[in-house]
Amino acid sequence: MDSRTITLNQLIEEPERFFDEAENKHIKISDNGVPKRVLIDISEWERLTGKKDTRRAYSIGDNVPDELVEALEGDW
Repeated sequence: MDSRTITLNQLIEEPERFFDEAENKHIKISDNGVPKRVLIDISEWERLTGKKDTRRAYSIGDNVPDELVEALEGDW
């Protein structure tokens, strides 16, 4: 899957555009040029985590599912 890096301001200005685009590629959201977050399609998130409740957010050091780490690792 391809990826793209955008700024948080771009996401705020045109959220619909990037949410639609997230269906086809991972979108990295950068802060001062450094990617900090990834925007992915919810169906892919559910598939990667294999959990019913996908509202939990993971941060560095949390027990992030291996499948999610492997899927995103190649895009960085």
